[in-house]
Amino acid sequence: MKQKYNLIFIVSAMLFLPFVVFAAPKEVTFTGVVTGRLESRVMVRTTKGTVYSPDIGNAKLYRKNGTVMNLDELLTGDKVEVKGTLWSDNSFSAVYLKNLSLYPKESTFSGKIVSVNPALGTAVLQSSQYGLHNITTGQFTAYKKNGKSSSLTELESGMSAQVKGTWERSREKVQAKSIDAKLRLVSIEFTGNIVLKGPGGMTVASGNTLYGVDTVSAKFQNKAGSVVEYNKFGPGQEVRVKGKHMSGDVKVVAETVRQLKNY
Repeated sequence: MKQKYNLIFIVSAMLFLPFVVFAAPKEVTFTGVVTGRLESRVMVRTTKGTVYSPDIGNAKLYRKNGTVMNLDELLTGDKVEVKGTLWSDNSFSAVYLKNLSLYPKESTFSGKIVSVNPALGTAVLQSSQYGLHNITTGQFTAYKKNGKSSSLTELESGMSAQVKGTWERSREKVQAKSIDAKLRLVSIEFTGNIVLKGPGGMTVASGNTLYGVDTVSAKFQNKAGSVVEYNKFGPGQEVRVKGKHMSGDVKVVAETVRQLKNY
């Protein structure tokens, strides 16, 4: 009989205990903006104002186009899509996170080559619109120099170039698909004396400067301006050279070489 009363007491007591509901975990997918990050946990505010703090330590991380992303590439302000499990204590375990702000954009940049490092496969381009661009090249990057197929080792600082490539967060970092470079030539005209002469060029001393003159495409003239053969020129002769060169450079592509005396 005593056991019967004990059982009734236990059942009655249970009826007055607080009733706790353990909500089942649910799968949630949301889109929002990253407002902060602490190690593997990120704070994301959705468009409705809800704030989630998913743990993405074991999540798969992607760029918008589906390529793999590193955790360090996730920055405050990025728009993201997150999928995972929301537990009863409001903790959130993410399965995947897609960074909708991080995706390749293709652009073409024009400017002047500031530097080239063939060993690292890099170059720096300065454009008037965006400033400096750090260019990274790869095995599939195509090169042209003055309209002809070329390589990175043949490009030089001072050349004008058009770089077509992709960038993600900043235009400062560009992965080049192609680089089309041209010599930034300006007109030059000077008088000097021939020091050396070779099959396709000559060295001309003008004051304290020695110019290396490319004569492959040049027209040769005597003092009167009549066309003469290249073999009429030699060391010691005074000549007038007109052509193109890179500003400040002593390499000159001659358009005309004219004798100033009758030889």
